[in-house]
Amino acid sequence: MKKSMKLKVCLASAIACSSLLLAGQSHAQLVTGVGYHELSDDDISLGVISGSVGYQFGDGSSGFSYTPEFRIGTGVQDDTITDVKVEVEAFYGFALRGEYVFDNGAYLFAAPSYSNLEVKFSAGGFSATEDEWEFGGGGGIGYQFTDYTSVELAYEKFDDLDVIGIAVRMKF
Repeated sequence: MKKSMKLKVCLASAIACSSLLLAGQSHAQLVTGVGYHELSDDDISLGVISGSVGYQFGDGSSGFSYTPEFRIGTGVQDDTITDVKVEVEAFYGFALRGEYVFDNGAYLFAAPSYSNLEVKFSAGGFSATEDEWEFGGGGGIGYQFTDYTSVELAYEKFDDLDVIGIAVRMKF
């Protein structure tokens, strides 16, 4: 079989498999969020405001859903370590969130993620910027006030960095 034909067969198979997986998903919707997150390790504590956008898939009756999402944020609270100012320039990443909603509107979630944190260090008129991609994971609890609005508390861990956050999420 020619290489281009193999590619077409593989592509058609991937589309067919995706269609079968999503066919059972009778409920899918756009999800956005905005939150404040405290990033800390042994020496620093930084604040970040972030937004997220994703697409939630679920069957609407089991309570289980999953959401691939993109996150982006910027620093709003800096810190200083022995005359060196530390500030978050940018934060962005991807997560795959699994969620279970109870009948009373409370929910639990877990989310492995891959994120980048860009940090600027300044002292004595000099500055340097460092960024690094990291795998992380976390989870949390939330409550749906309506079918479209919820509030949640989350914890994530990236290497030595702990992230605690509160967010409001909206479904469309």
